Amino acid sequence: MLSLENVPWLKGHEVDGKIVLPGAAYIAMIGEALRQLDSEGTFSLRNVRLTAARVIQFGQTTELHTSLKPVEIENSPWYTFTISSFDGTRWISNCSGEARASSDDLVSLASAAPSRHSFPRKVDEASWFGTMKLIGLNLTGAFRGMKSISAATMANEAPATVPSPDELLRRESYALHPSSIDKCFQVLFIAAGCGLGRNMNTLSIPTFIEEIVVSRSMTDLHVVGEVGTLVNGCLTGNLTVHDGGQQVLYLKGFKSSTVTADAGAATQPIITQFQWSPSSDFVNLGDCMHPRQEIPSPWPLLEELITLCVIDHQKRIKLDDAVPPYLSLFANWMQLHTDKYISGANVFVSNGLHLQEFRGESRLARIEEIVGDLSTSSWSPYSTAIYRLFKEAPDIFAGEVNPLGILLEGGLLTRLYNASDALEFSRALYLIRNKNPRLRVLEVGSGTGGTTAKVL
Repeated sequence: MLSLENVPWLKGHEVDGKIVLPGAAYIAMIGEALRQLDSEGTFSLRNVRLTAARVIQFGQTTELHTSLKPVEIENSPWYTFTISSFDGTRWISNCSGEARASSDDLVSLASAAPSRHSFPRKVDEASWFGTMKLIGLNLTGAFRGMKSISAATMANEAPATVPSPDELLRRESYALHPSSIDKCFQVLFIAAGCGLGRNMNTLSIPTFIEEIVVSRSMTDLHVVGEVGTLVNGCLTGNLTVHDGGQQVLYLKGFKSSTVTADAGAATQPIITQFQWSPSSDFVNLGDCMHPRQEIPSPWPLLEELITLCVIDHQKRIKLDDAVPPYLSLFANWMQLHTDKYISGANVFVSNGLHLQEFRGESRLARIEEIVGDLSTSSWSPYSTAIYRLFKEAPDIFAGEVNPLGILLEGGLLTRLYNASDALEFSRALYLIRNKNPRLRVLEVGSGTGGTTAKVL
């Protein structure tokens, strides 16, 4: 939650008469986020896009959201990042790119410092920033104070010294203070104008950085800026910054663009807002899944049907040594089921029906009667599956028929799963997905895909 009352030095950065959060502040924010993840003082950013400015005012609080997500490459030290802000009306993406703690092996911050050369054209800071104010950039306070500024007359190059922050600002925990980074950026604009304010007649602000590496320093910085191209006020350049032997900032591919609209205008509203939910790591997901509570009226008929079929199998099917072990176990279960019914322990069907006393023809007639009664019920896949397996049981136990093939015929197994799947688990899935919005699911043994279809 950002307010000028807490960081009053930001008031020194005005664009077109409004206090605007400088691009250097976003770099410092990502540096702090990386510091919380890794105590390493050095950090690197690449492909940094500054897409929208954020105007801030006294008496107004601005909410900022900084997000880092690991790059989806194994063992990669890089994160993608975004910084968004909310002004009470809408969310805006202000800055995005990639970041990592420490620096890339291709970039060395231990290189020797360049010679502290100066160019013939001496630049007076007050005069330079007085001219910048005329085109809309008014820098004061912490954003002023450069020394030993000079500029080449025949090339777009300039060196300067950026003093260490004052004691009050040094108490803040930045690797490099945002005001110091911003002053380093200003050296590029001095280089672009060859040190002459009259050459800079268009307001230009940072919009892209190809790569920047920042290391911790609290001493004076010796900055050299080189501008490669300058077209209609838009520049491209590089920076090197040393603090007396140690390179503390390396910047490649800095780009700026002219300001053509209100600096605080939103160019890309984000169609989202924060919605907080419990973390799935700290929730009993079982409490978020609700099974069927009611007992369907056809279930007593289904249990009677199963019991009659089981009794019939025990009367007609004889097992031999060739029967596979899993079918022997199934036959044992059928005996347990029959014993359970006779003892009166079944859930829905009373043993008072004396189903075990039915003879062959009457038992078969009752089985077919129940199947007929349930044929128009929503539970007909159950009765149909039971009846099909009942009819084919002798061949199944003889090893001549695959029971799965019987259930797959005509899509019966899919209908059976759909009728069975009464579990409501959307809340559990929501919490898991909210914890990990980039959730990826690998399903093994999907069968008919009925649960998959329900989830989707």
